[in-house]
Amino acid sequence: KNLPQASKIKLKMYQGLEDIFAYCGQTEAIASISDRQVDLPNGGYIVFDYTEAMTVIDVNSGKFSGRENLEETIMEINRQAAAEIARQLRLRDIGGIIVVDFIDMHTEEHKAEILSVLQNALSGDKMHPKVQDITVLNLVEITRKKSRQNLSSVLYSPCPVCSGSGRVQSRETLALEIKRRLRSLLGQRGSSKNVLIAANPWLADWLKQKDMRQWERELACSIKIEADTGLHHESFMILDNSSIDK
Repeated sequence: KNLPQASKIKLKMYQGLEDIFAYCGQTEAIASISDRQVDLPNGGYIVFDYTEAMTVIDVNSGKFSGRENLEETIMEINRQAAAEIARQLRLRDIGGIIVVDFIDMHTEEHKAEILSVLQNALSGDKMHPKVQDITVLNLVEITRKKSRQNLSSVLYSPCPVCSGSGRVQSRETLALEIKRRLRSLLGQRGSSKNVLIAANPWLADWLKQKDMRQWERELACSIKIEADTGLHHESFMILDNSSIDK
C-alpha cells in the first residue's frame, strides 16, 4: 500500500529455498554496501569515509598499470570510479554533501569528460543529485537529497573502544601513561612496591616482551604483567600485587 503507484506494480512471492539475494545475483552487491573500500575492475579502488558534515570518497590507482600512457591510465581509473560512485550512492543511500577526490587530471578536456561520465551515471537517480564543477584540486562536490537514515548508520554503531574515531592510542603511548601512573602511585606514602599491571592482551603481550627490569630499577619496585581480555585496548589497571599473592 505504501509503494508509489501500487496498483500498477505486480508483486510475486518468492518461495524458493535459496537465499533470495543469491537467487537474484545480489549477494556481492549487498556485501559491498558495508565495505569502506570498493574495488574497481581495472585494479583501482574507491574509499568511503563518513563524517558528521559530509561523505568523502577518495579515488586511488591501486595496482592498475594497464596502459603505457600515465594520463590515459588515470582517465581509465577515474571513468570507472565515476560510474561506480554513482552506483554506490544509490546502494548505500548516501545523502547530504558528498566530496569526491579524483586522481589528478591536468587538462580541462579530461576533467570535463569525467564530469560528464559522473553526471550521466547519476542521471537516473531518483534523489536528483546536483554535481558541481571539478575544482583545480580535482574535487567534485555532489549534493544528494537525504531520503532516510543512510545504511552505514543503520548497519554500524560507533566503536566502543575508539568511540567512532577509528583510532586507539599506540602501545608506546599507553606504556608512557602506565609508567607515569606508576611513578605517581609509588611516590605516595605507604604504597606497595610490588605491583601488578593488568591490561588487554594486545597491550599486555607487548609489555611482556619489553625489558621491565629497567622499569623496576628506575622505579624501585617489582612489576608483574597480566593479560585481561575483559579490558579494552586503552584500559589498564595497576594493583597491589602483594595483597593479591596473599
